[in-house]
Amino acid sequence: MMTIKRRILISHIVLFLVPVMMTMVIVTASVIGLTAFIRSGHHVAVESTAQFSNTAELARLTVFHWIDGEHGKPQNFDWLFQILAPERNYIEIRQDGEIIYTYGDRTLRPMIGQIPDPSLMKASEEGYIHSSQGKNYYLYKRTVNGVPVYLYFVSDLVPHGTDGPLETVSRWVLIFICVCLLLFVIATSYFLTAFLLRRILPPLEELKKGAEQLQKGNLSIQLEHNEQDEFYPVFRAFNVMAQKLEESLGERVRAEGARKELIASMSHDIRTPLTSIKAYVEGLQDGIARTEEDRQRYLEVIRKKTDELDMMLDQLFFLSKIDMGEQALPMEPVDLLEFLRNFAEESRLAHARDGMEIFMEGSCPAVIRGNRMLLERILSNLMTNSIKYRTGSRGKVCIRLSALKGKAVISFSDDGPGVPESSVSRLFELFYRTDAARSHPQNGSGLGLTIAARAMALMGGSARAENRIPHGLKIELIFPLRKEDSHE
Repeated sequence: MMTIKRRILISHIVLFLVPVMMTMVIVTASVIGLTAFIRSGHHVAVESTAQFSNTAELARLTVFHWIDGEHGKPQNFDWLFQILAPERNYIEIRQDGEIIYTYGDRTLRPMIGQIPDPSLMKASEEGYIHSSQGKNYYLYKRTVNGVPVYLYFVSDLVPHGTDGPLETVSRWVLIFICVCLLLFVIATSYFLTAFLLRRILPPLEELKKGAEQLQKGNLSIQLEHNEQDEFYPVFRAFNVMAQKLEESLGERVRAEGARKELIASMSHDIRTPLTSIKAYVEGLQDGIARTEEDRQRYLEVIRKKTDELDMMLDQLFFLSKIDMGEQALPMEPVDLLEFLRNFAEESRLAHARDGMEIFMEGSCPAVIRGNRMLLERILSNLMTNSIKYRTGSRGKVCIRLSALKGKAVISFSDDGPGVPESSVSRLFELFYRTDAARSHPQNGSGLGLTIAARAMALMGGSARAENRIPHGLKIELIFPLRKEDSHE
């Protein structure tokens, strides 16, 4: 797949190479055209003394370079001088007094007679150049292989400002080259821009349509972009964002439903003890409890119902703290083995009158990242449930600690009646109670196991329940161990 970055790189290279290549083609064609123009008989006119001097110097260098290379042999120099207008220039080369080459207008040959005799020139002098009244004279002498060679060049200047054919053609060629380059640059830029936009605009249009769908509330939209270019991570991020928004909205709907359920359940569970309290208070006010014994019994019921309300409000308050997260319940390293031993010992003393036997098993070290208050509330809620739902006047609870594959597991088992299999998966739902529990609302509010599950989630763990055979319920609390304390 060609990425946008690669396309831009190619575009820059092409934008540089195409004008350069076209310039070379145009210049080559122009040189060929000028050469053909020169050979067609159109020539350059010498228009100034400076131009004559430069032309004469070029002629000298070229002529004697060839003569030196040919060891003094005569040479045809038409290829060099044919660019000069023959009607206003005359060139003559003499070797040992013999004319070996001429070019130009022979009517100008008498001008050579106005050049000083080279035999009278000093030995240190190699040349002569002079301009007067629009006429130019040039002489250069040199000895080649012991033989004197003379280059004569005379010119009758064209009036200044005359525009020869070659100058006109050269000017138009230059204009043509500039116009062609401009057109090629414009055309190349246009096609390269189209080349880039064809890859950029469609994905942008797709992203725009996707954003419009999100704006309309279609959070399930997923955009497709299969090419591995710069837009691929953008489309992937867009799809993840849409999915997260949909999940967030779903969680918001579920939270709203849970809030409504919480309010409804709270209204029901609070109304029940309040109704009882109100009835007994009215009984006291109306004098229904005539004896002191009846009044004490009424007051005891009112106290128990008040304790139920207090416990329910305490559970709700703790649940709200869990929902606030680590801000309200900061995490710290906790040694589970030490914590469970202390909890088991304290529970034995606290519930000895309730006829509960509490056992602690396991001795493997296990350190987790948790909160002691959360752990205390979880285990206290489990202990309270075991006491409430025992079948007789006595009961047994076994707390076991184990560690396996980077996890610490607390198994909390009792010998109670257990729960129906259909209810096991719903035990941790908010305000959920089994049918047996509903028939005895004084036994609980349905918040204890919900608090346990949410507290475990806050500590990065999980909770699960299963019935024991032949009877009883086991709750497993699973914690991730710190790396330095993991055991396989």
